[in-house]
Amino acid sequence: MKKTLALILIAILLLGLTACGGAAQTKPTADAPGLPSLAEPDASVPSRNSEGSAEPQPNEPAPTQPNEPAPTQPNESAPDASGAPATESPSAPDDTVQIIESTGESQVPGASTDTAQDRPINDAAHVSVQSVIESRGAFCGVLFLGYADLDTPAFDSSEVSWENYLQNSGIGEKYPFVGQISPDHIADAGGTEVYCIIPLNDHVSVSVCQIEMDENGNPVVNRKPILETSDGKPFILRCNVSDTIPNSRVTLITEGVEIIWEPGLSMEDSHVLLPEKGVCDLS
Repeated sequence: MKKTLALILIAILLLGLTACGGAAQTKPTADAPGLPSLAEPDASVPSRNSEGSAEPQPNEPAPTQPNEPAPTQPNESAPDASGAPATESPSAPDDTVQIIESTGESQVPGASTDTAQDRPINDAAHVSVQSVIESRGAFCGVLFLGYADLDTPAFDSSEVSWENYLQNSGIGEKYPFVGQISPDHIADAGGTEVYCIIPLNDHVSVSVCQIEMDENGNPVVNRKPILETSDGKPFILRCNVSDTIPNSRVTLITEGVEIIWEPGLSMEDSHVLLPEKGVCDLS
């Protein structure tokens, strides 16, 4: 009987120890590594509110998206604070047309702006004449082209008159560069004699003045030139109503030397009257 009771007590004791061991296994300590505590919620797991939505945990900033600038169109400025519409910034200036400030005229790049006065006279006969002038030690040459009628309109006021003279005289065929002379290189003092005067180069300055008669019949030089040039181009002079009294004066200046010459024809053999030096007859 005692043995039986002892066995029962041992069995009850073993059952109790077994129950205590099972309870100890189901409640681990909070210090056990690698296992979360059941008493406190895990901070890494968001909790749910009553509506089932996740609540942000304290001390954790909400994620933000990086600022991305809004795309803008080129040459457009954003509206100001007053709500004014955006205005386009000025575009780069178009270089198709350039403004010349000194004259106020527009100029298209590549377009020729040369006038007849600006264009050089390129002619073999002209070059040959200049070579002859230089070989004779002169700085100006003269060609007597012929006569013009007194009733012919002034060459320097009527381009048609000059062209008709060239066509009728045939001078343009003999000396092609004469036909290239522009109207602004024609000095018409009135008369019947027609000359072509050829400077050696652009170092020769030329002025042409008229000689008029005063009330006493004396020749007086009009100091206002009818032609001034220093570009080295040939020019036309029409002069001399009278065979004995010249009505034009040509002044040539180069390298400090001044020569005054009153063109005309000799009464003896009709050769061109020349100054003592500086001018040679090429007729």
